[in-house]
Amino acid sequence: MSSCLDGHSDTVWAVTYSPRGNQVASCSADGTVKLWDVETGACQHTLIGHSAGIEKIVYSPNGNQIASASDDTTVRLWDIKTGMCSHIFIGHQYAVTRVVYSPRGDQVASAGRDDNTVRIWDLGSENVDMLCLATRRKFLTLGIHREATSFFLGVMLARRSCGMLRQEIVAGLSTLMVRQT
Repeated sequence: MSSCLDGHSDTVWAVTYSPRGNQVASCSADGTVKLWDVETGACQHTLIGHSAGIEKIVYSPNGNQIASASDDTTVRLWDIKTGMCSHIFIGHQYAVTRVVYSPRGDQVASAGRDDNTVRIWDLGSENVDMLCLATRRKFLTLGIHREATSFFLGVMLARRSCGMLRQEIVAGLSTLMVRQT
């Protein structure tokens, strides 16, 4: 694709390819997610439902869903074929800035900016919010081990230009140690 994808009315915060590589998703401060056909550049769906900007999007491993993390404090799951919201996760007190799927697609983890929590949502259970981890540190990044054995969190130690991060082990979740120079 070599065209400009024009359609959001505010800043685009994230763009990601589908696992099959045939679709691109973008999210924006305008509160929408747009799904684009890679070959034609046409907008296939505009996902509307969040009441504030969307900071992060991620495709499920099978490519059938997208999870979106929003400043409206929710995480939403979207069906990419219909463009409809299939689930809303409520639990964060402030903006949700990170979201990842487990490799099997049976869990979603989300991190909140100012409530300093990570929530792990079990997609196949009645008790959807299965774990909430709170810390005194701000989260910078969130990832998951390829074998789904642990989630990785990057936490901020100090507001310095070096961006030093440290390693912590809390409640079975591992924090990734990263040093920027």
